Amino acid sequence: MSVHVAGPVRSVTEQNLTERVLEAERSVLIQFWAAWCRPCKMVTPIVESLAADQYLASALREAGADR
Repeated sequence: MSVHVAGPVRSVTEQNLTERVLEAERSVLIQFWAAWCRPCKMVTPIVESLAADQYLASALREAGADR
């Protein structure tokens, strides 16, 4: 299960992992995230800020980190 996020932070799923992470030309930041996780919510603005960094290919969010 993944969360779609508008803007520079994108979702990652098993179907797009290879394209978005393994084949990325630049570094990728992955945020493992769960809706109930307060620290996850606290770090989200930082991840969104980092997503705008020109040195990152993208920032990706994976939901269901509690699985």
